[in-house]
Amino acid sequence: MQGRDDPLNDAVGRANQMDAACANATLNLIKAGHCPHDEAPQLVNAAIVDWVAAEVFPAEETPAGAATS
Repeated sequence: MQGRDDPLNDAVGRANQMDAACANATLNLIKAGHCPHDEAPQLVNAAIVDWVAAEVFPAEETPAGAATS
């Protein structure tokens, strides 16, 4: 995660370089500055929850005829 509006460096450029260099990376540019976890914790938390749901606990297909809740 990177704050895309970080005034201390080229955050978008650096994040894109890291994304290109790491095949398993997931890039998420947060609309925040240098400390996105302090400036926009709700966005950071939502991004973490979404990533965990997609990467750690991906949706499993329900077997045919199984009950869903």
